[in-house]
Amino acid sequence: MPKATTTCDKILALIFNAVAWANMADNAASSPFTNLYLSLHTADPGVGGSQLTNEAAYTNYVRVAVARTTSGWAVPSGGETSNAALVQFAQCGVTGATITHVAIGTASADIVGKLEAAADLAGSGDLEGALGALADLAASLEGAGAVSAAAVAKAFMSANIVVTGDLLTAETVAQSVWAAAASASNSAGSMGEKLNDAGRTNITAGLIIPCAGSMGEKLNDAGSASNPWTEVIESGYTAAEIMRLLAAVMAGKSNGGGGTTINFRDLADTKDRITATVDTNGNRSTVVKDAT
Repeated sequence: MPKATTTCDKILALIFNAVAWANMADNAASSPFTNLYLSLHTADPGVGGSQLTNEAAYTNYVRVAVARTTSGWAVPSGGETSNAALVQFAQCGVTGATITHVAIGTASADIVGKLEAAADLAGSGDLEGALGALADLAASLEGAGAVSAAAVAKAFMSANIVVTGDLLTAETVAQSVWAAAASASNSAGSMGEKLNDAGRTNITAGLIIPCAGSMGEKLNDAGSASNPWTEVIESGYTAAEIMRLLAAVMAGKSNGGGGTTINFRDLADTKDRITATVDTNGNRSTVVKDAT
């Protein structure tokens, strides 16, 4: 005998929303089910089967709990209900499976759970009463085929990016770049190789070292305990001493112009930095330097 739509809604509300059917049926007063469990199957479990019948066993598979509330299942209307939110099963791992049916039951684990409903995922099969609840779910899972982990797993491979901090930001990337070891950025033909090898020379096969006074030596010293201003540039004079001499000639006071001895003073005007002996044409014959 066909059931009225209102009757179907009451039955569905009791099963899926745990809502009592007034004056007819109540939800269990002691330890009622709080969830229903969806399971996947590789063949029809049949009306006499359980949730273990033909149940999928691919790697990572577990049944999915859906609450017996309106947040888990829509309020029945027109004699049917549906899952209120997207239901997602675990992604398969090494082994796959061909899924043909989905079912609803009362057990969470690999035990013989009471099977409340089952439906063919391709859409075939008779749905009566509570089986109408699977309408939306069947649409989401329609189709059959082998579930393979290999191709999907590659989509989740992590990139080899190491930064300082929890988030990938311009600041953390910059810190990693500046802190990177030179030997890790020395690919043939790269700018890293050019910077690492600047001013180097082959000593023996497979061994290169920076030449004294070269840019390679300066780059190696930068960021270490060495002070680049103390590096000897020429004739025993450091970079700092040469800067003092240049500053005296370019910006310091001078005296003796027009004579045979010209003096160039330090910027503080406390000493002669350069004392040069010149001829009538201004050519220097001797130069005394004080770069201290």
